[in-house]
Amino acid sequence: AVYRELKVTSLIPACELENTDFDDKILVQGIADCIFEEDGELVLVDYKTDYVKTADELLDLYKKQLAFYKIAAQKTLKKPVKQALLYSFSLSEECVYK
Repeated sequence: AVYRELKVTSLIPACELENTDFDDKILVQGIADCIFEEDGELVLVDYKTDYVKTADELLDLYKKQLAFYKIAAQKTLKKPVKQALLYSFSLSEECVYK
């Protein structure tokens, strides 16, 4: 199965998204560009057009977004996410989130 522009929503503790001691849950929403199933698990791909010099630079900009999408996709689709990555159009390469 392939899911394109999948709306994901989840309650996330504030301390997981920002540098704070508050653990109050906040509602976060987003739209994952592409999620597909592979061997019973999910692969999350988000496309980026930002101009960056390295994959690490792009991953640093979007690591919180990918972490949220990973949690929300697992809850929404009830399957584990085995890989999350960005595809950078400026670098013409995939950037794997770890």
